Amino acid sequence: MENTVLLLKNQQPNDKYISEGKLHGFNVSCLPLFQFEYENIDSIGDILQRMIGQASSSSFSGIIFTSPRAIKAFQMAMDSDTNLLSIIITKNIILYCLGESSSNKLIKCFEGDSQCPIIKGRESNNAKELAHFILDDLKCNNTNDSGETLQDHLKEKHLLYLCGATRRDELPTILSSQKGLLLKLNELIVYKSVPIPNVNFPKYDNLPKWMVFFSPNGVDIIVNLFLGKDNVKYNGEKEEERNSVKNDNNNNNIFSKMKIVAIGQTTKKRLEMHNIIVNKCPSKPNASSLFLELVRGEGKMTKK
Repeated sequence: MENTVLLLKNQQPNDKYISEGKLHGFNVSCLPLFQFEYENIDSIGDILQRMIGQASSSSFSGIIFTSPRAIKAFQMAMDSDTNLLSIIITKNIILYCLGESSSNKLIKCFEGDSQCPIIKGRESNNAKELAHFILDDLKCNNTNDSGETLQDHLKEKHLLYLCGATRRDELPTILSSQKGLLLKLNELIVYKSVPIPNVNFPKYDNLPKWMVFFSPNGVDIIVNLFLGKDNVKYNGEKEEERNSVKNDNNNNNIFSKMKIVAIGQTTKKRLEMHNIIVNKCPSKPNASSLFLELVRGEGKMTKK
C-alpha cells in the first residue's frame, strides 16, 4: 500500500514516530514483537550506594543508559527509593544516555523535582560513540592540581551500566579495554525481552511499503516468521496461503516486496547477514531522521 510504514516496535504514549510520520503524510502503524520483564529494580539503589562506598572520594563517575527500557527501570527504582535522586545529586553523578530520544525520556524522569542531574551523551548515535564520549568526558573532567597523572586518576573511576539481558558488547569492550586504564564498569541487568507469542503480521497480499527494524532481535523474529517458524502467524491468512510462504526459503523474495529500513548499523548488519537488502539506514536513531529518509525515498516535498 502506498505510503504505509510498519514500525516493528511497541507504540508509546504520544509516540513521536507516529506523529512525525503523519506530519509527512505517511500511514504509520506499530507491530510489537517483544514484551519486557523488569528485574533487580530494588537493587539499583543498594548497588549504587555500595559502589559509592567502595570507591574512593569523587571516583564514582556515572550511570550509563543505552535503551528506553533501562530508563524505565531507573524510573521504577526512583519511585520505590526516594533517596536515590538525592544520592545522585549529592555525589555529582553524571547520567550518560545514548541518543536524543532516550535523553529526553530520562529528563522526564525528573519532572517536578527541584533538581535534575547532569545528563550527557545525547549526540551519540550508537553505543560505540557513547563509549568514546564517556572516555573523552572523563578525561576532560579529570584535570586537577594534585599532581596525579591522568592515567592514575582514571584508574579509580567507577561506572554503573543499567542494561538488558542481551546487551551488546561494544560499550563494555571499549570502556574496559583502554590501554593503561582500569575503569571499573559494573553491569546490572534490569530487564529482559520476551518475544510476543502469535505476532499478527499483515497478510501476504497487503504488505506495507516500508518496514522499519529497530533491533537485531526483531530481525530474527521477522525472518523466522517468513520462514514459518516459532510463534508467529499472518493476520487472517489461511493455512494454505501461509504454507506457500513457509515453503519459500528465499528471504529476499518476500522482503523485495517492501522497502526495508534499519535503525542503527547493528540492525543493518543483521539484516545483511540474512541477505536482506537494506534500502535506508537513517543517520540518527530518531523519528525525525527516519521520516526525512523516507521522504527522500518517496521523492516528495516535506510538509510544514
